[in-house]
Amino acid sequence: MSASNEMLGCIAERSAVMQRQEDRIYTCRDYLLRRKKDRKENRPSSPELCATPSDSKCEYDSTDVDEVCRQKMCEWSYRIVDYYSASREIVAIAFSFLDRFLDKCHCDRTAFKLAAMTCLHLASKITSSKQFSVSTLAKLSRGEFDEKHIADMENIILNTLGWHLHPPSVLSFLHHLCAAIPTTDERLRRRIFHHAVFFAELSVLDYFFVPHKPSAIAIAAVLNAMEGIDQSYLPQDAQQTFLFNAKYLVGIVSPAKEALQLLQQHLWNAYIQSSQSSYITATPQSSPKYSAEDHSMECDPASVSQSPVSVAYPPNK
Repeated sequence: MSASNEMLGCIAERSAVMQRQEDRIYTCRDYLLRRKKDRKENRPSSPELCATPSDSKCEYDSTDVDEVCRQKMCEWSYRIVDYYSASREIVAIAFSFLDRFLDKCHCDRTAFKLAAMTCLHLASKITSSKQFSVSTLAKLSRGEFDEKHIADMENIILNTLGWHLHPPSVLSFLHHLCAAIPTTDERLRRRIFHHAVFFAELSVLDYFFVPHKPSAIAIAAVLNAMEGIDQSYLPQDAQQTFLFNAKYLVGIVSPAKEALQLLQQHLWNAYIQSSQSSYITATPQSSPKYSAEDHSMECDPASVSQSPVSVAYPPNK
């Protein structure tokens, strides 16, 4: 077997393991939709929705986490890693932690902000040599959280996730899918890869992609990246060849045609919106001091005024 075939064999084996992981261990449901249905039907929340045991249902009010909250915290996280010149993959891993945590625990916005910052700390410890220390994140909260709050939340998140802290990310699949791009021009291959990475980063910002498999998002990202290349540089049937190579050379199976097209369209929409996004401050704005008693990861109507500005809607003028 030639060296290239041996390499492809290794890639296919790793891809198979990663796809089993995303199917069995690192799945995440559409938790926001599920809670909206519970609220609409006035059903008691199941115990899994709360981080602390409770015999009563979780209250729903304006402090509930939504897509806007999540996006704002994700944008802030990207700005933090960029400021410290750390890998942007930290954010993707952190939000894998956060989404799977929120799939099981119902947080108000302040507890959500603490959980997001803690996940950023955890992801930096696991995936990067440049770690965000507990003390650094406490300072970034501008006094809202202290080191003990973050340490306590870290233990809650670790136990909730069952210590499953190595999710297969979109980027990890992109590295494997590089070999499936039908070109012998390595500069063109790198260009397509870097464009696909940009789409992958946009997918982390958009809640729509949370319940979708990273492997499927990665395939959609490469196809979109190829569409952005002058087609004279690629074979006429480049996209079909890529899908064939992805399946039979590197072992990553594409989703159904309709599902794939939907993913591609949402990635393009995210791309268009990214060029029109509003400016987000580099650090969270000042908020009242966090109290674990007030924010026990159950929605508390009395805590509306304490919602962190960085994940709340702008005040009415």
